[in-house]
Amino acid sequence: MVWPLRSGAVNRLELRVWRWSRLGLGSVGIALVLALVLILQRLRWQVGFRLPELPA
Repeated sequence: MVWPLRSGAVNRLELRVWRWSRLGLGSVGIALVLALVLILQRLRWQVGFRLPELPA
């Protein structure tokens, strides 16, 4: 990068970079897996597989 400096002026260079955070990706992954598990559990209940019950 060629940047001519000016005398008597404030020379300022800003660099901004955005990257994915491991913590953010992990929390999104956990949320997706949780949503999938809840959807599958609801489908299982609709088919007729309820929670196991003890014999009377």
